[in-house]
Amino acid sequence: DRLHASVVQVLSAMTGATGVRLLLWDAGRQDWLPPAPGGAAARAGDAGQEGAAPMSVLRYVQRTSEPLIADDASRDDRFARDPYFADLGCCSLLAVPILSRGDLRAVLLLENRLIRAAFTTGRLEAVNLIAAQLAVSLDNAQLYAGYRRIADEQAALRRVATLVARAAPPQEVFTAVAEEVGRLLTADSAILVRYDPPDLEIAGTWIASGGPAPTPVGGRLPLGGHNVTTLVWQTGRPARIDYDGAVSGAIGRVASHDWQLRTSVAGPVSVEDRLWGSMVVAYTHPELLPADTEARLAGFTELIATAIANADAQAEVTASRARIVAAADQARRRIERDLHDGAQQRLVTLALKLRAAQATAPPGLGGQFEEAAAEATGALDELRETARGIHPAVLADGGLRPALMALARRCPVPVSLRVHGKERLPEPVEVSAYYVVAEALTNVAKHARASAVVVETEIAGGLLNVTVRDDGVGGAHLAGGTGLTGLKDRVEALGGRIVLHSPRGAGTSLRAELPLTAGGG
Repeated sequence: DRLHASVVQVLSAMTGATGVRLLLWDAGRQDWLPPAPGGAAARAGDAGQEGAAPMSVLRYVQRTSEPLIADDASRDDRFARDPYFADLGCCSLLAVPILSRGDLRAVLLLENRLIRAAFTTGRLEAVNLIAAQLAVSLDNAQLYAGYRRIADEQAALRRVATLVARAAPPQEVFTAVAEEVGRLLTADSAILVRYDPPDLEIAGTWIASGGPAPTPVGGRLPLGGHNVTTLVWQTGRPARIDYDGAVSGAIGRVASHDWQLRTSVAGPVSVEDRLWGSMVVAYTHPELLPADTEARLAGFTELIATAIANADAQAEVTASRARIVAAADQARRRIERDLHDGAQQRLVTLALKLRAAQATAPPGLGGQFEEAAAEATGALDELRETARGIHPAVLADGGLRPALMALARRCPVPVSLRVHGKERLPEPVEVSAYYVVAEALTNVAKHARASAVVVETEIAGGLLNVTVRDDGVGGAHLAGGTGLTGLKDRVEALGGRIVLHSPRGAGTSLRAELPLTAGGG
């Protein structure tokens, strides 16, 4: 734009032209793109726009690669029928091609609408000198623009790669990719879709205007017909399309009617050799997009695929950890049941038999039977306590409230218990909440030197929040022992988190957040 302004100023003064324009030829789009106010590019052939140009003159110069002098183009048979000259009384014209290594780069167009034959051969020589300098300037500008484009593209890729590297949630990555791609390719919208035959799902959107997407994230459309996303799904390769009369299918109708798209390009997103979806950049005006658009999309689709693979792997690890925790809990419950139904019952029977034998034993043996019965009863109590630690039967039978009440009664430090309603929760959630409280109360009794403990559970936002607070000496931390570390692993395996706040001398607060969907089906 600055180059254009300088050329206008110099040539207007030098030649007396009433109008000077530098019209750029875009080889990628195969179209003329004159500089427009504000730095935007307008299509030279768009009738009625401020940037409209004499297309017949441009085609003539493009065909001949020679300068053109017309005394009055509005009366010249070669150009008179051009709509550009329809309402002009006269128009002297000088058009000079700007070539670089034999290729047309631009056309310098000078007009004088006041007098005919305003441009002479002598003035053409002066304009040719400026045109030669313009060729060099345009080469430099193109080189700079190329470097700038590469830098912008690398910066955008780095921003997305950073999100992927820190394992950001897929939706955050999808939204970021759509925005980066849309801005980088100066699109009107960018859309990431996921294939879920027979439908596709909108996974991420970006709209240049900042308004809401006509089809929101999560929306579904049936695959099929002639449209860019269906073409990618059918071929697994990049595709581009103009949304003219040939477009069809539900996707095509939505794209042309709701999104008002005219042109779009899509690149496939493949995860582990499986077609996952496609990244689409779209425009609301007919546009011959550069040939490298698909290649530029490829870098972003690779990052999308990495983010999806990371998310899948993380989900699989989480699910695997949850399965391991659930299997361990089931094993503990089975051991507790076996102890209750087997060893405990045998000890009960043994104690009863010893009491019965004591009643009928000779006086000299009664004391021995009494001692044996007491040992059996003691062993039974220890076994019950061990079984309770393995898996509390009261938790399985009555739920979390009575199980926590039992823990509170056994704690040597006074416990204030505030428990949510009586409804049962998914078994993995109840078991994990129980062990969080059990471990916290054990630590209070052993290390905190506290005078009181508060245990609270509440349900909010799809979470069971379990909090244990004491007024002890503080100083606890999650890496301080296997107990708290094990709790952290257990809670995170269910998709939750555990937070410990324990400043020295100010007590300890342990909070666990457990998703109610954990293990619930």
